[in-house]
Amino acid sequence: MPLIDSLWKSIGWESILDDPYMKAGILSSVLNQGELFPAFSGAYMKASFGSVMFSIPVRWEGASEGIPADWSFFTGHCSGRNLQRLIVCSPVPERKRMGKKENTCLMIKDEWGNRLPLYPFMEDILPGFMPGQPLLMQVTAVPSIVEAVPLGMNADDLGDGIGYAEEMPGQDHPSRAESFIPGPEGAVYIQGKITAMEERSTAIPDGAGGLSPLSTYMLVTVDTGQGIWNMPVSSSVMRNGFTRLRKGLKIRARAVLSGNPCLGQYQNGMIFNEQEYINALRYALYSGHMDFLSVIMNPSWKFCGASNSREFSYFKGTDAVHQVIPPCGVIDVVKCVFPGDAIRWALRMKIKGRSEKNLVFIHINGQQKISRIRVISENAWPWEYEDNIYHEE
Repeated sequence: MPLIDSLWKSIGWESILDDPYMKAGILSSVLNQGELFPAFSGAYMKASFGSVMFSIPVRWEGASEGIPADWSFFTGHCSGRNLQRLIVCSPVPERKRMGKKENTCLMIKDEWGNRLPLYPFMEDILPGFMPGQPLLMQVTAVPSIVEAVPLGMNADDLGDGIGYAEEMPGQDHPSRAESFIPGPEGAVYIQGKITAMEERSTAIPDGAGGLSPLSTYMLVTVDTGQGIWNMPVSSSVMRNGFTRLRKGLKIRARAVLSGNPCLGQYQNGMIFNEQEYINALRYALYSGHMDFLSVIMNPSWKFCGASNSREFSYFKGTDAVHQVIPPCGVIDVVKCVFPGDAIRWALRMKIKGRSEKNLVFIHINGQQKISRIRVISENAWPWEYEDNIYHEE
């Protein structure tokens, strides 16, 4: 089940969304009363409905500027309490999606060493996703089905009601020793004990400066033995009795992981500085998705190479970057210290089929756009540089 559909169920919005007037009101609240968050893809409009937030892109790939008044572009996240430090695994996610209606699904490694699929919320406020890249996110497990395990029984005794047998042919469902495993289509199967519960509610602006309640749900904390996860649970996702939910109860669930990166330095959206732009350029060159640079490239920009300079217009396509920077092998982000302790960020890359390495610098103009890309040979660089916190081997 897609993330947004699981979210509707887990917060008790299933019946609300059957009402076209309620759907129109929610859409209107996001577009008219939401906050604008700048992103590499353009921007997002984001609004909160209690502890649940929703966003819609202002601009997306393959389309002109503007806000799509289309429910299918919605994405959401339920706030929890646990922050997690994650590591991006290969491969780099594919961004060439029809209309960008499909959520990006990353493979990540969590703090307990689990390798799991995760859907990032408002992902384009980050400068891409590279293998080995560290992430700080508030992660919530959004369930589509939750089952309580009766006292004196374990999850195996319940059979395959949660969907293990139906969705994973030939594979046994998790035992008590396997309490957290990846499932099909970006899902995970969670099994553990509830250690905390908190009643939460959702609401919508009533037009008179107040809030009109929409639903209530329980935010439960589940200790799986391989990680602790927050999970929103309503009666819509409970398989065998919502009233049985209590602290100390064993449960198992099928869920998708949602990660919110709008924290710390990213709490207001993308960051406009050289280090972030260099990371975005690295991601675009690595993945081939040059449209990711559309917001930060100046309408006309200059390439400065060792033996020539060329003028380019962004509106002729960001693939022009590939005309001057051929496909690369290893691409590292490096910190260069100039005389006087001035710090610049650059790419250190090896062109495929060649032995030499080059350094790539950018110039950012007063409009916070990349107006010049400069490439020089590493052998011609007279000063020292340091590797960034992550790099691709």
